[in-house]
Amino acid sequence: MSSLEIAERTGKEHRNVTRDIRAMFDALGVTETKFGSSYRDSTGRSLPCFSLP
Repeated sequence: MSSLEIAERTGKEHRNVTRDIRAMFDALGVTETKFGSSYRDSTGRSLPCFSLP
């Protein structure tokens, strides 16, 4: 599941979901590069997201 899907399902802003995911990664000692990805928003900007198993 992607961080975008989590944001949509929970009604949260994506930036807050990614902030929370990064905090969990830090607490678990997991590097975010293992799950990191990116997407293009409606204006064409490339923004970070996460793909979680």
